[in-house]
Amino acid sequence: MKSQRLLEGNTTLPPKLDAAVADTPGAPLFNGGTYGNVLSSPIYAKETSKDNGWTKTDDTTYKYYISGTPIPFTYSTTAGTFDCNASSATTGTNCKYLTR
Repeated sequence: MKSQRLLEGNTTLPPKLDAAVADTPGAPLFNGGTYGNVLSSPIYAKETSKDNGWTKTDDTTYKYYISGTPIPFTYSTTAGTFDCNASSATTGTNCKYLTR
C-alpha cells in the first residue's frame, strides 16, 4: 500500500485501512475508499470466532481467526505497517505462519 501511494505522489499514510464499522459481519475490509484502497477488492468480515476469516476490532486493529483463536493484527498509522506479534506466547506461532 505504501509503495502504491508513493508512486501516486501521495506521501501521507491513511488514518484507517477501511471505513467499516468494528465487529460488523459482512463489512468490506481493507478497501478504504476515501482512505485509499489497500486491496483492489475488499475482504468481507466474518462473524466473530469464525475460522479463516477477518474481523475489525477498531480503526487500527483486526483479528484473523484460526481454529477459533483470534490472531490480532495492528496497523501503524505512522509506519504504514500491518503486522501481528510473532513473539506472543499464545498467538505467535500462528502469526508466523500467516506472515511468511
